[in-house]
Amino acid sequence: MKRRDFLRSVAATLLVAGCGSSREDFVFTGSPQPQPVVTLEQVQKLVDDAWAKFLVDRPDFRGAVVLHADSPNGSFDAAAGETPPDFTNVHFRCGSTTKTWTAAAIMLLDQQGRLRIDDTLDDTIPGTNETYLPQTADWAIPNRSSITLRSLLQHRSGVFDVTNQDIPETSPQPYAGQRWFDWHLAQDPNFTATVEQTARAISLDQLSNFTPDQEYRYSNAGYALLTEILQRITGMRHDQYLQQTFFVPLGLTNTRAPYLGSDQAVDAPYYTGWFTRNGVTSDRTLDNMSENVGEGNIITTMRDHAKWIRALFTGGTSLKEPALREMMAVRPTGDGDNAYGLGLAYTPGLGFGHAGAHVGYITVCFYDPVSDANIVVMINHLDNRAIPQTLQLLYTIAGDVKDALQGLSADPGEEDTSGADDELGV
Repeated sequence: MKRRDFLRSVAATLLVAGCGSSREDFVFTGSPQPQPVVTLEQVQKLVDDAWAKFLVDRPDFRGAVVLHADSPNGSFDAAAGETPPDFTNVHFRCGSTTKTWTAAAIMLLDQQGRLRIDDTLDDTIPGTNETYLPQTADWAIPNRSSITLRSLLQHRSGVFDVTNQDIPETSPQPYAGQRWFDWHLAQDPNFTATVEQTARAISLDQLSNFTPDQEYRYSNAGYALLTEILQRITGMRHDQYLQQTFFVPLGLTNTRAPYLGSDQAVDAPYYTGWFTRNGVTSDRTLDNMSENVGEGNIITTMRDHAKWIRALFTGGTSLKEPALREMMAVRPTGDGDNAYGLGLAYTPGLGFGHAGAHVGYITVCFYDPVSDANIVVMINHLDNRAIPQTLQLLYTIAGDVKDALQGLSADPGEEDTSGADDELGV
């Protein structure tokens, strides 16, 4: 079966299930079926060939492409380019795949009855007299009385995305016409952004993209608000909660979530984060991630990330099936075949997961409940002239390897990554 035909058949099955009210027919761990024999050499050749093709027009492209895949056939590690020893246990910034952890945390609190995802920001937290966000001028987010936690998870809240949108030039603030965080970094490179400061920047000028649930529009700021809600309920910072609830129980010893502006290093050993702007390449490994808490700040390794995405879907966390089904109930984003649920994107043929990018790194991570396969692919170079092509490479490698694991013939050149940048948070 050609990949495009396969993608369409899986999409028809999963998207219909995702949009319905019942998902009882969904199989989370794959259906028993004979598996083809795949060798590491075959997987490595797919990675080598794709990387070599990508470099034809980019001979000076730095960095590496790294893959880890798990399936009923076993686990596979492959890489090409500037790779260090033990390349799957080397640290990198995973960008917006962080949202899978944050969404799982919120859904766990919903499962425990400590919050309700269909409550609005003005509703009271169960068992308390406190609203989900403080009712002060600093937290006067437009439309907050109709923004639900679900809409924040789905990127349908309309919350102005301070991370990815310039403050309007008409604003009376000193950072008018600029990115709010960039202006602060120019004053102090170690500046620690807080969710309250992000909310204040939105509230001061009453910034909003649309009234809730009108459409899909990616908002990192929406996920920042979720981390504030998490802290108000649990009494723990986002990183502390993830550490206690996911990192330690799953043995993710190489994963952490920095939050201080001064905590700018990637843990050793690490992949250098290469960044190219207008033809000039520089090392951007050091970075201030305080603005990205909850939506893009996690540092991890290929092995840890793969362990996480598999655990999420196969019962390795405390999250039960009804909550996971909610996360997987994707809705169309209005851009081609792309669909998004609660912190999870759906890509035909690859399954559920997320893409992510930060300066220096770009990642895709997916789990397919039909084949019980998960794949993580990362490149430690972000070239602002070639982001679509780099995404194409990541999706091509992920798709080719997954096809090989299922005994399918790859169908080169037919991957559709339109709209995938909406999953990145760059």
